[in-house]
Amino acid sequence: MLVFRIAGTAAFVLGGTLPAAALDLRLAGSTLVLSGPLNWGSHHEFKSFVEALPAGTVRVVALNSGGGSVESAMEIGRRIRKEGWATFVDARKARCSSACTAVFAAGVGRHYVGAESIADGIVEPKANRGLGYHEGGSPQSLQPMQYSGGATGAMINLYYEFGSREAASLATKAPPNRLYIISGATALAKGIATSLSPP
Repeated sequence: MLVFRIAGTAAFVLGGTLPAAALDLRLAGSTLVLSGPLNWGSHHEFKSFVEALPAGTVRVVALNSGGGSVESAMEIGRRIRKEGWATFVDARKARCSSACTAVFAAGVGRHYVGAESIADGIVEPKANRGLGYHEGGSPQSLQPMQYSGGATGAMINLYYEFGSREAASLATKAPPNRLYIISGATALAKGIATSLSPP
């Protein structure tokens, strides 16, 4: 198993400042597992990790992240789309919130499993599993709850870029300090997920 740890730094993110934490990238067969926060600059580490692998190694990117830097999500998502990889979130044990949802949207196939018991609605960030959306935020915002129109707009643009227009409507369903989570049925009906089965 190939493992690569990325030292985290604070970043301007959706939902505020991330604590210093590590992004974990590892390879399990043909699945690249991405866990942890998307820190400022994580996309460079993702690129280095991917380019060290033999061509054709990866088919799927499994996600378990509370989000983070919109720039990192954008660049990681663009790489996933360019390579033609699928994305995967197992809601029984993982979450893909905030900027991570843009990475999920980049998959050419988007597999969302184990979300049968999730009810659409607003939850506290620590309580979520599965896909979670919210308005963008910045720790430097003067708006209530650190709302950032720029971060919200950047996320909506990414959803459109990756062809997930229905996800754009979810970006404003919860404030920056909450999450709007969705069931598998909703994700499939809205075209956010292409499958409720594992890849």
